[in-house]
Amino acid sequence: MPCVAPPPPQVAAIIQVGPGPNDPTTFRAADPASANYLEPNGDWDFSCFKGPIKVQLTIATPGYVFYTGGGRDSISFAENPGDTKLPPPPRHHQFRGGLKHVTAQSVWFVYHNDWDCGAGDGARRCASSAYGVYVGDAHGGFVRHVDPIIRNGGS
Repeated sequence: MPCVAPPPPQVAAIIQVGPGPNDPTTFRAADPASANYLEPNGDWDFSCFKGPIKVQLTIATPGYVFYTGGGRDSISFAENPGDTKLPPPPRHHQFRGGLKHVTAQSVWFVYHNDWDCGAGDGARRCASSAYGVYVGDAHGGFVRHVDPIIRNGGS
């Protein structure tokens, strides 16, 4: 994705979940400005932007909710795409304010957009990070973990 002007104070995505466990999960921008930073697979590109940005994710498929049980939250994260993704701990450098659940199908957070893996020195160590979204149906059916990345811009 080519660099574009800095994003608005908030970017937002609408998530569509297929009806079966093998059906695709797609992301689309909730507004025209967000479309500059979002791929259909959920990848975000904040590489041209320095500083934090508010991100909102909303599932538009009826019956699907963000999975928030079993010791996991809605989002998982890894500093580098190949690392194991885990729920971000409290005060994680990329999610300093934590995750905010608006409804069962909507969550937002402020993404700090560091590319130094939290070291605070601005060195480009984590140009891309991985995040995941847990979704499941409201009737206790299958749960899936969608696995996009974020291209970081530094802070």
